[in-house]
Amino acid sequence: MCAVVALLCAPADVAAQTAATVSGSVADASGGALPGVQLTLRNQGTSLTRSATSGADGRFVFPGVLAGLYELRAELTGFRPIARRDLSVTVAQALSVSLVMEVGGVEQGVTVSGGASAVNTET
Repeated sequence: MCAVVALLCAPADVAAQTAATVSGSVADASGGALPGVQLTLRNQGTSLTRSATSGADGRFVFPGVLAGLYELRAELTGFRPIARRDLSVTVAQALSVSLVMEVGGVEQGVTVSGGASAVNTET
């Protein structure tokens, strides 16, 4: 009976031993922590994605990440999105990533309203 219990528990133990953790922090250019940043971790081989949000201290964590190449993307209103590609995650690794976001540029637009004005072509 003990052998059966050990056999049933083995896959969970193996997964716990092979999974990695990707964690880190997000700050602005002056070093201030950025809370509420939407983070997406995408496996570049399988396109499997996971999402997280940075906490009040700007920190985030993705536990249980399988080995592979990943892209980490961060987005926050008022800041330029940032992406880190080719993050190599290995078995049982604790990968720490620090992201610095820059304030987004001011977008300019032109709005044209009204109709065409009449032009006198006869003199």
